[in-house]
Amino acid sequence: MSKIANEDLKTIIAELILRKILRCTIINKIENKTFLIIDEAHRISKKEGIINTLMRESRKYNLACILSSQLIYDFDQAIIGNAGTKLFMMNDSEKDIDSIINITGCEILRQVLPSLKQFEVVSIRKQEIEELMKTTRGKLYPTITLLH
Repeated sequence: MSKIANEDLKTIIAELILRKILRCTIINKIENKTFLIIDEAHRISKKEGIINTLMRESRKYNLACILSSQLIYDFDQAIIGNAGTKLFMMNDSEKDIDSIINITGCEILRQVLPSLKQFEVVSIRKQEIEELMKTTRGKLYPTITLLH
């Protein structure tokens, strides 16, 4: 799509392709887990768009969605809430880190994220956060998984 100059047209085409993928996944009842990777997903993530639908419904059809963007607040709360695992790379922007902490509840990320090296990633899984919230009475002190 890099040869298409009009951003609105790119968005429409991407939406149509993703809708077709979801429809084919539903109709064909895929048995093996399939991964759909959408880079720069913020460009097509609207509140009522296909990304929201994919994040809400794709798991029951063995379709795993991987979305990437520079900023967590590019995504609607429904999209973030339906993400089972969140990966964060080095970030030293106070605004970005505040948003990440607000979403994850993990205050320790304020120290960890700015200190990450190239290719290091913090992985936070939804189930781990929920379990930590139960066992720590709402005070999160998660074990940070560094992948590199």
